[in-house]
Amino acid sequence: MQDNRNGMPHIEVYRASKHLKYQHRKPEGVLLIIYCIVSVFLLIFIQNGFFGASPDLVLVFVYLAAIKCKPSRAMLLGIFSGLAMDVLFGRYIGLYGILYMYVAFVACQLSEDFLNAKLRIIGAGVPLFLGFGIIESLIIRLISVISGEGAVLYTNYGAHFVKIILPGAFMNMIALVAMIFPTYILWRRLSPH
Repeated sequence: MQDNRNGMPHIEVYRASKHLKYQHRKPEGVLLIIYCIVSVFLLIFIQNGFFGASPDLVLVFVYLAAIKCKPSRAMLLGIFSGLAMDVLFGRYIGLYGILYMYVAFVACQLSEDFLNAKLRIIGAGVPLFLGFGIIESLIIRLISVISGEGAVLYTNYGAHFVKIILPGAFMNMIALVAMIFPTYILWRRLSPH
């Protein structure tokens, strides 16, 4: 038998896979979402296991993450983080979800115009953490008075501010300075851009 393949003209097969360039896109923020969820739970347990109520590591993380996110994602992170705090350790379900959502919203609004340097991020944390402490304290006191757990809103607001709110904001600032570089280094490595 004679091999017929030798007599046939050589036909080159065009391989499209060689010449096509595939645009490989990383998942849109999937690693960042996983990073945020793991970070929130890890920070909740670190805070509760080692520090107690102050500093609020989850609040600091929400603030830092909100600076780098779009407002909708930052607010979702704030709601999720606050609800996780409420479910695991809080008395009032939804309170910290709402408070953290507004912190994320304010941080996003500030980041569009102002927060483009690390020192500005730290500087903007001072009034934000003070405001958070004042509003959180007022809302918790109002809820306790309305529900009948407390009789008076404040007996001495000045002493309360100096002994509870001011040290809490100061501890949050220390946590912010300690967390800013590791948070953004991991954020940069996990970012799809």
